[in-house]
Amino acid sequence: MSSKQWTLLYTAQSYEEPKDVAKSCFNVCQNRRSDVNDQTKFSFKCSEYRKYALCYFQIKIIVSDSNMNSITIMFKNEHEQYERNSTTRLPSPICESISNYVKCGLSQPQIKASLIINSVIELIFL
Repeated sequence: MSSKQWTLLYTAQSYEEPKDVAKSCFNVCQNRRSDVNDQTKFSFKCSEYRKYALCYFQIKIIVSDSNMNSITIMFKNEHEQYERNSTTRLPSPICESISNYVKCGLSQPQIKASLIINSVIELIFL
C-alpha cells in the first residue's frame, strides 16, 4: 500500500458540498465515520476498490466541532486502475458453451465431459 501523505484539496463551508463533490468528481464512496475528541472525520475510498484492488485513492473530510463552517477536504494517493482483481468467474466462451449445452438438455455430467473434450480438442489444434 502506498504511504503518501495527505494533501489539502480545499476548504468548504458546509458538509454536503464536499460530500457531493467527492462522490461525483472523484468516484468514491463513504467508507468510515470517526468521531474523535473535537472533530468528526469522514473517510471515502475508490468506488471500484473491489474491481481494482490496487487502487488506494482516499478522501478525508474533517469537520471541526468548534468551527462548523470550516470543513477541510484532503486526499491521498492517486486512482490506480491498471490491474483488475482476480475473479473466479469462467471465461465468456465457456459460459456460452454451457448455456448452449443446457438448452440442448444435457445433464451436468454430460456438460462437464463435453467441456473437457472441447478443451482437449482446442489444445490439439493450437
